[in-house]
Amino acid sequence: MTQRTTLLATLALIAANTLHGSTLIGINDNEAFSTDSKTHGGISTNGNIIVGNAAGSGGFIWNTSTNATQLFEQWSYPFGDAADISGDGTIITGTATFSDGTKSAYRWTSVNGAQPIGILSGYDKSYGEAISADGTTIVGSCYSIGDGITTFGGETAFRWTQSTGMVALGQIAGGSNSTATAVSSNGSVIAGYDSQLNQAFRWTQETGMQTIGRLAGATDCTAIAISGDGSIIIGSSGTKAFKFTTEGGIQDLGNIEGATQASASGISEDGSIIVGHTDAGAFIWDASNGMRKISDLITSEGTDTSNWEITDATGVTTHENKIIISGYGIKNGQNEAFTATINNDITAIPEASTYGIICTGALALIAGAKRRRRH
Repeated sequence: MTQRTTLLATLALIAANTLHGSTLIGINDNEAFSTDSKTHGGISTNGNIIVGNAAGSGGFIWNTSTNATQLFEQWSYPFGDAADISGDGTIITGTATFSDGTKSAYRWTSVNGAQPIGILSGYDKSYGEAISADGTTIVGSCYSIGDGITTFGGETAFRWTQSTGMVALGQIAGGSNSTATAVSSNGSVIAGYDSQLNQAFRWTQETGMQTIGRLAGATDCTAIAISGDGSIIIGSSGTKAFKFTTEGGIQDLGNIEGATQASASGISEDGSIIVGHTDAGAFIWDASNGMRKISDLITSEGTDTSNWEITDATGVTTHENKIIISGYGIKNGQNEAFTATINNDITAIPEASTYGIICTGALALIAGAKRRRRH
């Protein structure tokens, strides 16, 4: 192979990576939807369906492939939020206030609408926080108000399936305010935290609640999301984002330039990609590159982000060689939910400035080779 052929092949490879491109679509872009909106973390496996909450309108379902948006207030369903969605995008959970005044976690399908899944005995309300990818398991918490004067009750994490109904997960030893926030794909592993003890936990039927520790120097730890097989838990501890595994314990994910605080909010099914937010913008993390700013990656693949302040990334999935991220940012002075796609091969993509250096150098060498042949 000649030098010129090799250089041309290199340029073709760079161009191929660049042409994969990125996208950034706001929920307001092509839809009569102008309400302040935020995602909660719920994103289907293929990235087409995203759920979240809109100011004054409750939950929303956004089909990003058709850009069709439905608000809970548009239906004859109870007013509530949309917290999470099953992997196939057909089942949603969250919290709603029903016609009898009861505030309850629910299970929503397009056929049956939002159906309350109950409240544990001795508690006043329940909150739906997450649903397993297979749609079988919902987790959250039940809350007791107490008398509001001398007692303020407590909170307990629950696990719900159609066969078992709502079952309490108990408490961390010494605690009384547990909340389940995340569940593995098949419902067997659950993560959450105790707001009284400021401790995060990992739960299985065999082990019960086990604390996962805190980062060095931190006085709190909150678990927010979990990988598909339940082996990785992410969240925040003190002012830092963390990743926890049973083998490696709790690990600091670092930070992006200019940031002093970080929290991890979403994780891919296989656990290889993590997203979240910092006080300097939303981030994406992988083992090869560490933490990077999402807006920088999107821009490096050719998408203009100048009218966006991408503040929070809440969900992430991989599909057809793309990383699909859900989140929200500030656009036109208000919060707006977005979906963004970037090249899945992010570990092999140079920074934007590197493209120019490589291409300029390669073209110069080709030109030099031509000049040498003329002599």
